[in-house]
Amino acid sequence: MGEYDGVKVENIFNTMEKRFISLGALGVDAVIGYKITGDHGGTWKLTISDGTMDLQVVQGALEGCTTEIIADAEAFVGVNVGKFSVADAMAGGRLSIEGDATVIGNILPKIFLPFIEDIAGGEQGEELICLSCVPTIRQRFATGPVMGKWLKGLGEKKFYANRCPKCGRTQTPPREICADCRVRCTEFAQVGPGGTVTLIDKVMFASPDPLTGKVRSTPYAMIFMVLDGCTPGDSFSHELKRSDIDRIQSGMKVRPVWAEERTGGYNDLLYFEIDQ
Repeated sequence: MGEYDGVKVENIFNTMEKRFISLGALGVDAVIGYKITGDHGGTWKLTISDGTMDLQVVQGALEGCTTEIIADAEAFVGVNVGKFSVADAMAGGRLSIEGDATVIGNILPKIFLPFIEDIAGGEQGEELICLSCVPTIRQRFATGPVMGKWLKGLGEKKFYANRCPKCGRTQTPPREICADCRVRCTEFAQVGPGGTVTLIDKVMFASPDPLTGKVRSTPYAMIFMVLDGCTPGDSFSHELKRSDIDRIQSGMKVRPVWAEERTGGYNDLLYFEIDQ
């Protein structure tokens, strides 16, 4: 027979070179011996040396191995095709490891892609085509009177907050309802343009943009501040000028830097800088 789940033992070994991840093997030096018993079994010796691999069929005894993996053919194939785990195979007495046992869990998964039948030379499936694009939808959204006033103010280099008629707290940017009192806020006041820093969030390692996959250059910092004229606790946040990152401290005064051409949108406000 020699096939298990449609896969032969030699299929696993014959595809190792194609599945090898050289970058994952940088700095790795290991010699792994495989003793596979049963139909189409045999002995193989895999040498990993600083980003390279060499696989040999061995006739006779294995020598010089840092790790030896002994398994029956069905268990070996089953582990590689994901039918069951290494732990299950070992618990059933069908797979054992001699020498450095961490190789099978910590090294091999990092230096070899998972086995798939197409790589083994089976029936070729339909070609997979990947297109990189950012989907765009032509839409328009109404800002409403409250956020509309905020955005219009940015176009005029002004900040507007609204004030709760019940508790007196300000909200920046303005919201229709007080988040604490749940009453409508209709009174607006111009605040800022400067503010006092209350919290600093420095980013040293940026995550990729989920739409474009691009990673923002680092470091950058977001600052939380209370704009002049706002009540304590009314926190507004925006990006800090990059050249000020090493000097910024809580309690410092900052001022906005505006775009030369403004359209009444969020891009009108570029960043804040230390107000010296």
